[in-house]
Amino acid sequence: MDERPVATEYSSTEVLPTTILIVDDMPENLGVLGALLRAEGYEVRAANSGAVALRYAVQEPLPSLILLDVMMPEMDGFEVLRLLGESDVARNIPVIFLTALSDPHDIAHGLRQGAADYIQKPIQPEVVLARVRTQLEVHRARQWLRNQNQYLEAEVARRVAENRLIADPDLGGGRHLRHRRSGRHQLRESGSSLPAGV
Repeated sequence: MDERPVATEYSSTEVLPTTILIVDDMPENLGVLGALLRAEGYEVRAANSGAVALRYAVQEPLPSLILLDVMMPEMDGFEVLRLLGESDVARNIPVIFLTALSDPHDIAHGLRQGAADYIQKPIQPEVVLARVRTQLEVHRARQWLRNQNQYLEAEVARRVAENRLIADPDLGGGRHLRHRRSGRHQLRESGSSLPAGV
């Protein structure tokens, strides 16, 4: 019987993928956030518009997290988030909104649209790092669960296929058993003795 491990236990000591995409139309914001995150060992990619962000979000190495400014010209953060959600490649990347908006309705709207969290501007470095760490950990846990689900689905499909082979004589598995039984039956009818163990 094929014994394969069902799951590897989730471990908090695994190395995290650490590419973070920062999206902001203000160069000084990109500089401050980039320096802060690089000092913590993260790889940083910066985009100064929504259009550039959408390109970078699907390029290898894929970002593990996107910090996305809400108020940008041409394409605001809400639109970028919507388009990310339509991408097969980028839809599972968590997005933290960077916003100077203080209206709870705006914040709630962003969360309803699929943002994982938000950070209020002007930023506080300790808050940024804490929320980045939290979302990276959540993202990693979700990836692990997705991988386990894919493995289990493949394993169920494999076992269902094996059971069909065994149950259906015309698919091969049962035909061999049927031929062996018919061979025994013919020997008994001819009066010949069966060898031991058959």
